[in-house]
Amino acid sequence: MKIVQTHSSAKDIASSKYLEIGNCGLCTDMTTRIFSDNKKGRADYHLIYLVDGTMYFELDGKRVDLGAGNLILFRPGEPQVYGSYDGDTISYYWAHFSGTCVEDVLADCGFDCGNHFFIDVDGGICKALNLIIKEYTYGEYCHITKCNSLFIMLFAEMARLTDRAAKAGERYDILLPALKAMEQNYRTWYKNEEYAKMCGISKYHFIHLFSACKGCSPSKYKSDLLMQKARELVSISEIPMGEIAEMLGFEDALYFSKKFKAYYGISPSQYRKQILGKGE
Repeated sequence: MKIVQTHSSAKDIASSKYLEIGNCGLCTDMTTRIFSDNKKGRADYHLIYLVDGTMYFELDGKRVDLGAGNLILFRPGEPQVYGSYDGDTISYYWAHFSGTCVEDVLADCGFDCGNHFFIDVDGGICKALNLIIKEYTYGEYCHITKCNSLFIMLFAEMARLTDRAAKAGERYDILLPALKAMEQNYRTWYKNEEYAKMCGISKYHFIHLFSACKGCSPSKYKSDLLMQKARELVSISEIPMGEIAEMLGFEDALYFSKKFKAYYGISPSQYRKQILGKGE
């Protein structure tokens, strides 16, 4: 685990300056579970840009899991409830900021509504954030002015990426029949030819389009869905492991336990004990 951050400001205020970055940084390869249960929110804005792993967030009263490439923007006074899962490795950037220009910048870049935006993992965004962190760390002449300029440019570039992602969404819609089949039928593993037929495209077009939109192969995506459902059933129920294995289409409890441990680094029975122990 490595954490790199700028000056750490304990202030939770809305700045009257044009723009003020109170704190920003990068956390890489975090394996220790993190969580925030700040129901009252903060006086400033809080940005989280996830570049690896999965975190959960409560947005609009619903808990959602978000992966790499997602940008979360908490506004002043909004609840900040989020965290990571045991056994997961995550990497993310964060920033706390405020100022008189923020509302106009967010509105101009299309971030004035909503908390969640998908921009993908982009080298340019990471480079800009790393440069801001570096400037604050070394504190050279005019570093605050330079960082503020970089921060505004950062939002402009993220706006362009969300626009591209929206256009990619038109291609994403083609995959919806296959995605629905994967998400609703845990026990059934269709061949790529069958998924392609559901979408009305060739097998090779389906595989290429799926990888471009989801960042992984259809089989990897299906496997991830299955293991996420497995973790859910293990953690929130007292269903015997053998029954969970059967529900998810595994040969038996032993094979299910083997696959679960290979994916999460811990057996399902050990994982359940950890969850139950935290609830005591």
